[in-house]
Amino acid sequence: MRKPLLAFFCAVFCILLCSSNLAGQTTYETTGLSNDWENPNAWICSGPGCQRDPYPDRTVEDVSVFVRHDIYYSSRSSIRLRDNGLIAVSQGAALTVYSKLTMAGNGRLTINSGSFWAGKGILNSGATIELSDALVQAKTYFINGGTTVLDNACVDQIKGDFINTGSLQGQGSVKTQDGSILNGGSWSPQVAYCSEGNASNLPGAEDCVAVDGICACVLVNCDILPGYNPTTKVDVPIGSELSALSQFYDPNGPPPSDAIYNINGNNEVLIEIVVLDGQYDAVVAFLATYGITPADFIDDRIGAVDDQLLITVFFPVSGLMDLNQQANILNFARPVYPPLTNAGLISSQGDLAQGSSLARLGWNLDGGGVKVGVISDSYATNPSARDNDINNGDLPGPGNPVVLVQEYPFGLASDEGRAMLQIVHDVAPEAQLFFQTGFISEGNLAFDIRRLREEYQCDVIVDDVQYISEPFFKDGLVAMAIDEVVADGAAYFSAAGNFGARSFSADFTPAPAPNQARHDFGGGSFLQPVQLGAGQYVVVLQWEDDFYSLGAPQGAAFDLDIYLAENNGNILYGFNRDNNGNAALGRPGGDPIEVMPFTVVNPTTTNIMIELADGAGPLPKFKYVVFRAGSSGTFITSPPLGTTVDNSTLVGHANGAGAMAVGAVRYSNTPAFGGTLVRENFSSVGGTPVDGTLREKPDFMAPNGVNTSVGFGSPDSEGDNIPNFFGTSAAAPHAAGVAALLVNAQSAFGINPPIDIRDLLRTTAIDMEGPGFDYTSGYGFISAYGAMNAIANPRPILLSLNLDNLDTESYQPGDIEFTLILEGQFLVENTVVFFDGEELETNIVDENTATVQIPPFVGNPPIYLFTPPGPLTNGTDGGTSESLTFFDPTLTDVIVEVNPSSKRYGEPLPEFSFTASIPGSEASLSPAELDLLASAISFSTAATASSNVGIYAVAADTAEIDPSLYELYRFFLQPGALVVDPMPVTIRPVSPGPILYGDPIPEIAFEYIFGEDGEEGVVVDQAVADAIAAQHENALALSNGIALVNGIALVNGIALVNGEPYIDGSDDGIANGISLVNKTFYVSQSSLDAANTAQQNGIALVNGTGTEKVVEIGADLFTVPG
Repeated sequence: MRKPLLAFFCAVFCILLCSSNLAGQTTYETTGLSNDWENPNAWICSGPGCQRDPYPDRTVEDVSVFVRHDIYYSSRSSIRLRDNGLIAVSQGAALTVYSKLTMAGNGRLTINSGSFWAGKGILNSGATIELSDALVQAKTYFINGGTTVLDNACVDQIKGDFINTGSLQGQGSVKTQDGSILNGGSWSPQVAYCSEGNASNLPGAEDCVAVDGICACVLVNCDILPGYNPTTKVDVPIGSELSALSQFYDPNGPPPSDAIYNINGNNEVLIEIVVLDGQYDAVVAFLATYGITPADFIDDRIGAVDDQLLITVFFPVSGLMDLNQQANILNFARPVYPPLTNAGLISSQGDLAQGSSLARLGWNLDGGGVKVGVISDSYATNPSARDNDINNGDLPGPGNPVVLVQEYPFGLASDEGRAMLQIVHDVAPEAQLFFQTGFISEGNLAFDIRRLREEYQCDVIVDDVQYISEPFFKDGLVAMAIDEVVADGAAYFSAAGNFGARSFSADFTPAPAPNQARHDFGGGSFLQPVQLGAGQYVVVLQWEDDFYSLGAPQGAAFDLDIYLAENNGNILYGFNRDNNGNAALGRPGGDPIEVMPFTVVNPTTTNIMIELADGAGPLPKFKYVVFRAGSSGTFITSPPLGTTVDNSTLVGHANGAGAMAVGAVRYSNTPAFGGTLVRENFSSVGGTPVDGTLREKPDFMAPNGVNTSVGFGSPDSEGDNIPNFFGTSAAAPHAAGVAALLVNAQSAFGINPPIDIRDLLRTTAIDMEGPGFDYTSGYGFISAYGAMNAIANPRPILLSLNLDNLDTESYQPGDIEFTLILEGQFLVENTVVFFDGEELETNIVDENTATVQIPPFVGNPPIYLFTPPGPLTNGTDGGTSESLTFFDPTLTDVIVEVNPSSKRYGEPLPEFSFTASIPGSEASLSPAELDLLASAISFSTAATASSNVGIYAVAADTAEIDPSLYELYRFFLQPGALVVDPMPVTIRPVSPGPILYGDPIPEIAFEYIFGEDGEEGVVVDQAVADAIAAQHENALALSNGIALVNGIALVNGIALVNGEPYIDGSDDGIANGISLVNKTFYVSQSSLDAANTAQQNGIALVNGTGTEKVVEIGADLFTVPG
């Protein structure tokens, strides 16, 4: 019996002993306190042997080594990875071994998001290497006699051979820069290879392009590029943006991001300098050393007290670093982030959708005597398009022209302000219009708002501008300016924003250790996964804190940072600054804002990570807003964002108390067009608290997606050759136009008490998402008709007498008593019917229908409607309709609408046509009547064969219509749109024929081929063709800036940009001895990609869109063949 018992005891002892050994394995983890492998401070050691070996021995056996920080092993002795030995590199760390790594037994090397360098080679003799999102580089050799598994990993053999006698699995790449790839084992087909030397016994074909692509992107997400050279974080007054610009700006290289910088032709960047209290004069003196005087400062008046806290000015890029030396007089400087817009012949469909056309008609209002100021990017950086709008009646003409207070001063812009002005003009056609650019700086926008009210006495002001630097949780400079002008009696409207619900906000909650400095997005994770589409992104983080730039003496108390991070927490990009200063050094904090710009090349996924770098006290609430979300608006978090107040994107001055924030509804989704009211999914959601208080935003919704003549690249939804204008930028001017009618009504009808426009538009809006207010649609869809009806009575219109209740086969009116149905417009509850001078008892069915009892009568007495004045007016509203009689001839209304047409520049005018329709009926004129009408209709337009690209009105004239048609029909004429498109031109040199050696080369002639490739029968006006040829010949000697449109210089066919005929400015046509005449110049794709657009360079391309590239051509580009 003893033997079995002894055996049992030994077995138990063995199990306990083995367990003890396993549990007691020594573990080393990097601390980040040193990058020297042999420095004990670099490691935390646990388990047996730590006192003897405070850092890992060169023989890693029964030891686990976790490398999470960069570490260097500089000994000449190789590292030996043996049984139960593990080296694990992760979290973006780099392990550098200057000697050799040898592996045997069941030793393991794992790299998960990190890199490894072996200076004397890698020898794997039966062990395991696992590489995921990893880069391994080695010299001398890499011999894989065990198992190596790749997962998006790159093995880059710098020198020597890569030899595989074991198993190479997974997917990734192997390359040798100075050696061969020799395979005697198994090789996965998903492992690409590229060898500088021989490549033997390998599957498939060598693919160096694929290998380079894999190697470039194993450690970083190559689908995401930084908005500028990333700094992660800096602690200098000029911050990340200006530090990167100062370090990397190349005046001859690719332009920096236009989402962050505004750089002029003098290599100066527009910046805001936030001055330390009492140091304004010192900063002015410092700027004077650069030749900058207060006359150069951008107008940004804030108020009497804090005017001297902010200086906005163009400053030399080359001197930015000098600002860091002025920390004793300035708090910080940052770029003026370019703002965002919320982006006659042509009548806005929104006019009908919101009922403002009815308001004009029923109350005989037109906005006369009312001043409306519009603030956007630009008005007429394309002057010819503005002139077309005036000629077409889409803008007021010489009798009441648009007052241009200030145009966009930095070249070309989209002229979105002109589109907004067109909408206001449609709604309130006699209002006096003012335009002010708001695209200079945030402080300048505040100044401009005050100027429109104080200097120009604007009654209504509307903007579509959003500065990403405006405070989320406080009222900023612009919001305070709006409050001032509203207190002075102006009505202020602002586009709610086009950012949907692309926002996240929460109280900062520390994640579990060791990541307690990072926000816990839920479940202990400090990462918020996000799916992105291709295009440009701008994410702005703010938190509830004080702004030094707004006068808070200590500035921000907390310092939060935002990053893009890999799935393992490694930081991909960051662009942060120190926000809360240093109280110990007496340096106040700045503003609580961080801006993260980046570009997504291909759709991808990444993570948002938010860190609390510094600050004491109750942790703040934070919010980030995605102001730009690629080309498709893709920003999908996991879990998805909702449409609650935590996802509010309605921030900045639109969320101010004084502004009326206007959201957007597609006009075709309104009842006037048979639709159901629904918020556009891009229209910003409200609910961001300001100083802890939630404001009811948006206030209401208005139509968008309407016709204007300004093209924004949006589709032509109706197929009428007129571009559509989408966004809350289109909605806001609709509401402003309604306000102009209400101000007009206040004056015309003497409304008492005076109108509260905000309250009136809110209470008369049409509910969209349940009764009352909500943060997605406000109080509902704006109703101009409802607002007017609430304060004054309209003048009724009588359209027809309906005899459906009379047996007309047996009787005619007057024979017997019958019930008459009166059809019209603007009937209210106290509208009455008069017949033969007597008031009849009237039953109002609805606003378009009434019924009365008509007694027997003799003759043909008149019938009309009468509405008395409303109780709030001076008695001039309401009134009497036109009279109708039973025996007047009945005319049918016919709309004659000119059909859309198009032509290309230089082509003759097309044949115009029209469509005749009877409103509200499928009936039409008879074929004989249509023939009479067609022969009588004539057309007129200001366009000619040589008219520039644009939209031109085509009017119909009925002067020659057969009089017999007037006995049956009443004609209403609607103009149509003629669109002039660019004309494709192919310029082909004509061969001069054979030339004898030694003979001079004859002058080369050119053939000009109009139309698309292969198109025949294109007719072009001869004067236009001659002008194009002449411009091309002159352009051959053009210098210093050729506008290239797909490699061809074009404006109306050919573009003359600077008009300088020679590169060196001389008159001999020779630049550095090289003739530029009859030369063909090829521009590389990289040069074209790096070039500014015509819009960025301020070049007005007549036939261009502003996106054409402008390549600077100089003599240094040309060389004489040697």
